[in-house]
Amino acid sequence: MFTAEEVADATGLSTEVVKSFLDAFVCEPAEFDDELHGLPSGAHPLTAKPVLRVGDYYLIPVLSTVLETIRPRMEELLSEDRRAWEKHVQHRGRFVEQEAASLLAGAFPGSRSWTGLGWRSEADQSDLDGLVDCGDMALRLQCKSGRITAPVRSGAPKRMLKELVGEASEQHARLAHALEPQAPSSMGFADDEIRALSRPLQIEAIVTLDDVTTWATQAHRLQGIEILPAERSVPWVLSLTDLMVVVELLKGASLAQYLIRRQRLERDRRIEEHDELDWVGHYLSEGLFFDQFFEGENAPGRFKLMTYTDEIDAWYFTKQELRQRNPAPKPRQPIPEPLDQLLRRLATERPGNWLIASVAFLE
Repeated sequence: MFTAEEVADATGLSTEVVKSFLDAFVCEPAEFDDELHGLPSGAHPLTAKPVLRVGDYYLIPVLSTVLETIRPRMEELLSEDRRAWEKHVQHRGRFVEQEAASLLAGAFPGSRSWTGLGWRSEADQSDLDGLVDCGDMALRLQCKSGRITAPVRSGAPKRMLKELVGEASEQHARLAHALEPQAPSSMGFADDEIRALSRPLQIEAIVTLDDVTTWATQAHRLQGIEILPAERSVPWVLSLTDLMVVVELLKGASLAQYLIRRQRLERDRRIEEHDELDWVGHYLSEGLFFDQFFEGENAPGRFKLMTYTDEIDAWYFTKQELRQRNPAPKPRQPIPEPLDQLLRRLATERPGNWLIASVAFLE
């Protein structure tokens, strides 16, 4: 246990600031409901407020939970002031759009990106949160910064998924529908944006600020509960933090091939995985090729993968200097050196259709 004065001495902050911060995260005894929280189900109040207070002393039972609670708790406090909350929501949404577009643009050499693109057709109008032009491929982004609270996760996930993933998917569908009879030049897009929307490979992505792990890797199931339309392809759904890891591990043609193969998995529906980064780990080590598992007389109807993040975790522990012994290298694809040189040359010189050619070589 520790006091506010001890933290103030260690950090150089005033005791008043430290005490105010700690008190904002204190879980009071009255917040624990023995009938609810004594069971394995139900969001434990310490997952929202991780600090216990005993007199003038404080205790954090599980230190690793603190970082996860900072944004939700600060947002809860901000929501008490309507003007502050509205300003925060506006900036929060803009941050997700700009960060997602910037991350994806940085993963493709020679790419360009735009955010906040409004459009108007003869019958509809809406906006596209982000657009990334990668040469032969364009990524259309819809970003959602709303929170998925613990009660929603345990009691009413359909409503929140509808507000986040469902609404974003509807925005994608509206743009696609508007582009069918009408040229993007007549919808308010600039020349460079028009070229991006005309690329042969178009990937729709939904990026959320909160974690949507379980639904992200099995987004096709959202069609069964009417969150996503059954008649359209399933978008690439993931959180912003997962996107940060994906683009750090995959670049250029490798990321393009991963996205193409990733979309195929959603259409196939027979391979299950829990985490987006398990797909990334499997792609790096073995690729995303599963046809051989479903060949033969006794082929399974479904196939569930085990975890493939061990090498990724080890590298991040090494990167954060949490793994002093046996430092782990950054995971990478086992590409033969001559092919790797050719792919790097194509990415540097970028002749016409270089990205499609590179994906073909990787295939």
